[in-house]
Amino acid sequence: MRTASFVARFEPVGIRALACLWLVCCLASSAYAEDPAAALNAATTPAVDAPGATGADEGWFAKPVRTRSLPALPEAVTKAYLIPITDAIGEATFDALKRKVLKVRSQGAQLIIFEFDTPGGLVSAAEKIVKLIRRELREVRTVAFVNPSAISAGAWIALACHEIVMSPDGKIGDAAPVTMQGELPETPREKLESYLRQDFSISAEQNGYPTALVEAMVSADLEIWLVENTDTREKKYVRADQYKHLVRVNPDDPNQPVRSKAKWEFVKIIVPKGQLLTMRRTLAEEYGFLHAGVEDLEGVKKLYNITTEPERLIDTWSERAADFLTSPAITGLLVLGMMFFAYVELNTPGLGLPGALALTCLAVLFGSRYLTGLAQVWEIAIFAVGVLLLAAELFITPGFGVLGLTGGLLCTIGLLASLIGNAPDELPWPSPGLMMDTFLTGLFALGVGVLAGCVLCIVAARFLPKIPIASRLMLPDVAAGPAAPSSTEAAIRRITPGDQGTVEALCRPAGKARFGEELVDVVAEGEFIEPGTSVVVTRNEGNRLVVRPSKQA
Repeated sequence: MRTASFVARFEPVGIRALACLWLVCCLASSAYAEDPAAALNAATTPAVDAPGATGADEGWFAKPVRTRSLPALPEAVTKAYLIPITDAIGEATFDALKRKVLKVRSQGAQLIIFEFDTPGGLVSAAEKIVKLIRRELREVRTVAFVNPSAISAGAWIALACHEIVMSPDGKIGDAAPVTMQGELPETPREKLESYLRQDFSISAEQNGYPTALVEAMVSADLEIWLVENTDTREKKYVRADQYKHLVRVNPDDPNQPVRSKAKWEFVKIIVPKGQLLTMRRTLAEEYGFLHAGVEDLEGVKKLYNITTEPERLIDTWSERAADFLTSPAITGLLVLGMMFFAYVELNTPGLGLPGALALTCLAVLFGSRYLTGLAQVWEIAIFAVGVLLLAAELFITPGFGVLGLTGGLLCTIGLLASLIGNAPDELPWPSPGLMMDTFLTGLFALGVGVLAGCVLCIVAARFLPKIPIASRLMLPDVAAGPAAPSSTEAAIRRITPGDQGTVEALCRPAGKARFGEELVDVVAEGEFIEPGTSVVVTRNEGNRLVVRPSKQA
């Protein structure tokens, strides 16, 4: 009875509680049915204060993803270089940049700032520069400082850098290819634009820029839209021709039925068809291209914490002269001149003009390479030590032994190392790319110079002694006075032209030779003569004997 009474008392309360619970569930189900993506939005929409987010109601942009790593920078940058790219871009611009890239790499650059103020230039030259930056500077942070304009080919190069910073009046874009006569005809224009769009897209993917927008810098036939995902509220920039069938309502055809299953919604036109994209600083920031806005170079220094003044690499007359002197043709001529003048000097008593000219060629060869960053101090020192060892072997110890071999090896190492633009703390080993190309070009020039020098020395040894004026370069005549300081009893007086003897002390050109029992001073005629060589007297001038190898008699 008590149990029945208890149930009867609480039964109305339980029924009312169950009814309330059922009503709450119905309301929740109704709310979920009206917005089936509510749970997904809560999980996928980023915070309002996240980079690129504008709130759940306004949509958000996905964070850019780089396909190449961003080289790290030290807390304080001490090795920064500024390379201006100004005026029209041409082949001379590429040649200058190639030389500068070799220099900054050889000096261990941490940061390279390309300062742009250019209206564009040749497609061929810009393509080479873009490849140069991507391949040779991928391990060094590169910054495009648009101050104030990187237009056409300049935009192409700027996009290849790791980051873009802009001055207040900076502008970038407008990269459609044209000729001197104006726009290209449709077919060849599309052929070139297609290639350029793909290369621009490579830079966009590597640095996390919107691909559709960089393509709109190249082709005016493209229309760029801003679209929004109806589920996630993600926004992005797309090509209209690629998204017309993916949006719910096509703005080009309002009468077209709404695609209820489409996940993208048209927001607005960013670049109308028939226009090229050119961005000022505010647009570059809005579209995700700008790393930072700065007022001037001081702002760049503060942004990257550059503690020393960046070295500005400009095309001065000395830079152009150094570039000329390190060219393959001049390198070969310097090696040729060094060998020839050294040979003449070694066959001439004393130190004279040929020796000075040989040293000048040597100084220009290494000095120009040091100024352009190809030759390091220690590489020049190795070559100098090699020369000293060769000199010691030649003038102090007769023959050719350990000193000569060591000296020749050190000279070879020094010369080869000077052909490679390595950093001071790196071994001179050419890596694939620009460094290997420079090394092979220099090696070819060096080989041609050595070969031509050997041929010229052989020709000089054969023909110069027979030329009345030129023969003085090989062995100057020293006339004996009427009162020669020798007595009739001297051994030299008893030796006559045609007598044969054997060299006992190296003739360079002065030495000693034995004739029978007599050991006398002799002078070689136009060349060195090794000990043990049979010689014949050509002239007895009273106070000296002039000899030459007997096989030439």
